[in-house]
Amino acid sequence: MEEGKGVVSIDEANRENGKGINKYACGFAVVASMISIIFGYGTAIMSGAMIFIKEDLKVNDTQISILVKILNVCTLVGSLAVGRTYDFLGHRYTIVLTSVMFLGGSVLMG
Repeated sequence: MEEGKGVVSIDEANRENGKGINKYACGFAVVASMISIIFGYGTAIMSGAMIFIKEDLKVNDTQISILVKILNVCTLVGSLAVGRTYDFLGHRYTIVLTSVMFLGGSVLMG
């Protein structure tokens, strides 16, 4: 830090202390925020689609609420299962498996 400077940025302080920005932590934070955005997007789409599903399929409010709750239950099951899958297969093959499952779901829905 130079003399006469009253304010030191975090980057300068980290460089002086021998610490840099942890790229892995930043990467995980970005991925976690993207997952949250995608989950929120799916929830918003489902809430908008409920009106049309109710009209087209002629279902009652209880059936609609069960349909909406299935999204959260599937998310819970997936998050619980990925830990065991990660331990068994490792991170690379777990990513490949989830990518293939996502691609398959997209093909079936499209």
